[in-house]
Amino acid sequence: MNKQINESESVIQSKMVQHIQQTCWSNFVGNKLLGLTTLETRRVRADLIEVYKIVNGIDKVDRELFQWKVGKTRGNSLKMFKKRFRINIGKYSFSNRVIDNWNILNSDIVTAKSLNLFKGKLDSHLRNVAGLI
Repeated sequence: MNKQINESESVIQSKMVQHIQQTCWSNFVGNKLLGLTTLETRRVRADLIEVYKIVNGIDKVDRELFQWKVGKTRGNSLKMFKKRFRINIGKYSFSNRVIDNWNILNSDIVTAKSLNLFKGKLDSHLRNVAGLI
């Protein structure tokens, strides 16, 4: 009986190894097999959390870092306007890099009462809507 169990376990293990060898490394590292988030997703999440902190005065950074859209806007009420730059250093700066991701967020997420509430809503948005986590 033990011999049969050992044989069946070795067959299962060899099939698992074959399956892992056949899968692409990016799928293995990504969220498909291990449930890990990609570096890009973690960077987007960290950037959006930092913007939330700046907007709500948690971090003592001047809010004038961003240009705000005034008037009626679709989506959230805290939409930002992207500045135009001629050189790459301005195009890829933090204040310009985060605007597209911030403007996509719903008003419910952007106007969260606390940082932890924002993080929870952001995670569910990234998981369900954006499909990143």
